[in-house]
Amino acid sequence: MIALVNIFGGVVIIATRFISLGALAVVLGVYWLVAGVIGLLGGLARQEGRIERASIGLLSLVAGLLALLLPAVSLVALV
Repeated sequence: MIALVNIFGGVVIIATRFISLGALAVVLGVYWLVAGVIGLLGGLARQEGRIERASIGLLSLVAGLLALLLPAVSLVALV
């Protein structure tokens, strides 16, 4: 699933050369959002490493939401 998001993000960034910074913020936000949901669900489904996986998934989910809600701030933070 995450590989498909990576491929889609790469295509979007290559296809939109002139607005690639805005697209980068959106693609990165969607990537972190999907990775966070997958990490959170994966952490809750397993017994070993449950807290670590769920914590990283939750952190990624919050980072994705912040990147989508505040793209200009997330770009400044990335720079």
